[in-house]
Amino acid sequence: MKKSIIILLAVLFVAIFALGGCAKAEDPTTDDPAVSDAASVDEDGAKAIALEDAGVPETAAEDLTVTSEEVDGEQVYVIAFVWSGFDYQYTVSASTGEIVETIFDGEVLN
Repeated sequence: MKKSIIILLAVLFVAIFALGGCAKAEDPTTDDPAVSDAASVDEDGAKAIALEDAGVPETAAEDLTVTSEEVDGEQVYVIAFVWSGFDYQYTVSASTGEIVETIFDGEVLN
């Protein structure tokens, strides 16, 4: 009887520690492949963010340019392109990957 109680307690102990590791909190900022802890977003990452937001495949974007600028002390990328006769311009934060500004055919959207 003592032996079965010890085995039961051992199994219970192992199960508690095994399940305890499953409750680890995740950092949502590290799940985004375009954003890393070190320097965040590079030109390609910023371009991908803008094109995805616009719903435009890179192969369809005409006159696509990416420039690095500093705006209000923050490093940003400005991504500009033409698609279906409309001008798009995105400003993406280099540190967070967040879209700071969107201009569609000359009209500021945010």
